[in-house]
Amino acid sequence: MKHPDDEQRLARRWPVAAVVLFFPLVGGLVALSGTGSTQAAQSGSLARAAASAPPAASAHDLVPITADATAESVQIVSSGGLKASGVIESTFGGFRFPDGSVQTTAASGGAPITTGPDRGAGAVAAKLRSLHPNVVVVDKAGTGYPSITSAIESISDAGPAKQYVVYVAPGTYREQVRMKPHVVLEGAGEHRTKIVSSGGGTGSATVVGAVNATLRRVSVENTGGGDMAVAISSPAGRLSLSSVRAWAHDGARSSIAIAQVAGSMDLRDVTAEASGGEETFAVRSEEATTISLSRVSLRATGATRQNVGLSAAGAAGSKLELTDVDLEASGAARFNTGALCEGFSELFLDGARSRAASAAVINEAFSIGPTTEPGATPARIMGLWATATGGEVTRGLSVEGRSVTVRSSNLVSEGTGNTTGLWVRNGIATGEEHAIRLLGSTVVAGGQTVWSESPEASVAIGHSTLEGGPVLADRGEINCAATIDEEWGFHAEGCP
Repeated sequence: MKHPDDEQRLARRWPVAAVVLFFPLVGGLVALSGTGSTQAAQSGSLARAAASAPPAASAHDLVPITADATAESVQIVSSGGLKASGVIESTFGGFRFPDGSVQTTAASGGAPITTGPDRGAGAVAAKLRSLHPNVVVVDKAGTGYPSITSAIESISDAGPAKQYVVYVAPGTYREQVRMKPHVVLEGAGEHRTKIVSSGGGTGSATVVGAVNATLRRVSVENTGGGDMAVAISSPAGRLSLSSVRAWAHDGARSSIAIAQVAGSMDLRDVTAEASGGEETFAVRSEEATTISLSRVSLRATGATRQNVGLSAAGAAGSKLELTDVDLEASGAARFNTGALCEGFSELFLDGARSRAASAAVINEAFSIGPTTEPGATPARIMGLWATATGGEVTRGLSVEGRSVTVRSSNLVSEGTGNTTGLWVRNGIATGEEHAIRLLGSTVVAGGQTVWSESPEASVAIGHSTLEGGPVLADRGEINCAATIDEEWGFHAEGCP
């Protein structure tokens, strides 16, 4: 039973609201201020608020609170007026408050009230202009250009000494965008600003990059319908993406999330997915000079012939650097490859999870191809977890025609067919000796843990665990020191 004083205490703590806001929200954080006592509760609950602030000192004081608008809905309760900041969107009927104002009805049934200053796309642009003098706004609500293309075409004097930022307000923009040099295209977030188109090859992708152009905080999608589906392409120069989601699907022949013909590529916090067609590539780069991927997730699936997470071919003197990447190629294609990297003078990997599964013929988690330069720096692999499962032939890591040092890695090959953990391939004979070093790692494979077919390769394994099948040297040589087999038998010298 409630004590009579309980209701009095609750009334003092949770005063009767003069203003109640209840609306579904999409994306971001919405900051509100209220006079008196102001609370915010998730999903319309009138129970204890998820975020709250103490009562204001006076009726004229504004007490700020923050409500997480990523929930399905947020209810704001205040005993006084409200002031909103941030871009607010409603999932009911597309209601939108680009100026940041909130229109509602007082709890007593009074007339609608509107509070809050301009906090929409215009306010964001003003903030950007305080940091950058050349800002162009795209906003369907009427505070800027109605399309991204019209905004970019309005820029005629961009250059190294005068760079522009095109800010794209939340919304879905159905158009093909061709960027300009020295222009940054920035959205409100990859879940809030979306660019969508269909069909076309690399020259008519949803977004076509330009030299010294940057794309960030957006989602880009190509829905297919033609021979190719390409979400983002870069014909040459430097492709720079940050906080971007790229998705290409249902191209009749191929689906490519991110395609680069030549030049350098810099991806940070990027998710790329390709699905459908005869072949899929999450990222495909040809004749690259420098590729740097950090905190990147790549997925290719659903093709009939091949799925490839990362396909990268380097030009002379090129460099490939992968840090904290996640790669996946899967589906009932003939071939699945998590990553295929070749031609790079320098290759460095620090932290990667690469998976290939379900192909009918070959699943290969990570493949390193030859370099065109004799005496190139050995590829350095650290923290690789390569897993391949299923198919007639399954391989964790394969190496051809170059020296490689692998440390602190796990190479796993599982299936009922021919399974190999580390495969040293026999490529075109160059007469150059290649050193393959496997240190402090674990290899698991039922067929052969390590298999060398190259007479030009010298394989050395140290302080590692080899579980499953034997070490097999058809050609070349393999030497082991301080290794452990699947029975935890220690082998000071010689391979288990």
